[in-house]
Amino acid sequence: MKRILSLLSVALVCTMSWAEVSYNVIPLPRSIQLSPKGESYTLQQGAIVTYPADNAQLASNAQLLAEYLKLDADFSIVPQADVKKGAAITLCLGLKNDNPDAYLLTVGKRGVTIQGATEEGVFRGLITLRKAIGTEGGPQLLLPYVTIQDKPRFPYRGVHFDT
Repeated sequence: MKRILSLLSVALVCTMSWAEVSYNVIPLPRSIQLSPKGESYTLQQGAIVTYPADNAQLASNAQLLAEYLKLDADFSIVPQADVKKGAAITLCLGLKNDNPDAYLLTVGKRGVTIQGATEEGVFRGLITLRKAIGTEGGPQLLLPYVTIQDKPRFPYRGVHFDT
């Protein structure tokens, strides 16, 4: 009987599906501080990503994140304006930084917050989150608690073609 219960519990664990993300993305952000306790936030399918209702660019960023995650990882999130409680991902402005592309991405027990100096900064944080999640799908994603601070090193984006 014990053996059957052991086999059933192993089978149950094997059928549970989640993906844990990695913040080792390219280009590597300037500062990545993982929680020393190894805690993770569980992002569920159908989670809400919220943004200020009066900001069309952040609304567009929220929709873009939803489309990216659906395409890349077959993971669904729902953009919704001005959600005060229960939002899993919050996009907002207010980061004090001279660089307009700077962002702060935090993952903690209350969810994910991407705060930018401007809408472009929020977009850059959104891209970092997208790269971290990658193509890992499933009914839920485990996001390790982290604080990521980044801003572009150069004021321009360059391209090099090696022919």
